[in-house]
Amino acid sequence: MKTITYHMKHALALITALTLVATNSVFADEAPDLDDPKVRAEILAGVTLREDLEERGPEGTKLFYDPDSQAPYTGWTKRLYDNGKVKALGRARGGKADGPFTAWHENGKKAAKFTFKDGKQEGLATEWHDNGQKGLECTFKDGKQDGLTTSWHKNGKKSGEGTFKDGEKEGPFTKWHENGKKGSEGAYRNGKKDGPWTFWRQDGKEWTEGVYKDGEKEGLWTKWDEDGKEVSRKNYKDDEEVAK
Repeated sequence: MKTITYHMKHALALITALTLVATNSVFADEAPDLDDPKVRAEILAGVTLREDLEERGPEGTKLFYDPDSQAPYTGWTKRLYDNGKVKALGRARGGKADGPFTAWHENGKKAAKFTFKDGKQEGLATEWHDNGQKGLECTFKDGKQDGLTTSWHKNGKKSGEGTFKDGEKEGPFTKWHENGKKGSEGAYRNGKKDGPWTFWRQDGKEWTEGVYKDGEKEGLWTKWDEDGKEVSRKNYKDDEEVAK
């Protein structure tokens, strides 16, 4: 699936290094509307920066704590750009991300909106390009992508679509160029390309096609030049070219 400006991996990196802040009155079990400037301002008021908190515990299971407390931190979380604008805002409960998480581009437009449960992403996740165009929509289950994932180019045209199962790509996947023409089509099994795959150039002409087996090229692969003329036919075994 094609990446976007605020790609999921950057979002997850941001979550790991998230700036945690002091608890305030806006911490109901219901998710507040972080798009509401008044609600957001109330949450941001008087908060403490990440540098004033610390991580404790074994690697991989670390929790956030206030330096003066022995209890894992519970409260709102934030991260800021160098110019002071809010970059991300979310909640922590028991030292882990828990509840709504929203991020913004530096121009103020929304970049991402997720939900966390006990430190793991859960449910619908949406990302936007910095021009406001939706860039990605997918779902998470117990911290792993699961179900249909769709992405869009910055110009609004669809860039990719496929399904994840337990965090791995599974089944048919299709990608499109920015001009709307199909770029590739094939299937995944257990996160690896498997079966027939076809790739097209931006002008819609076929570029190459062949078969993958468990993520490796297998059998005959054919390639065409920009004029549609066949330029090569190669045989592969375990992703290695072999003599005919």
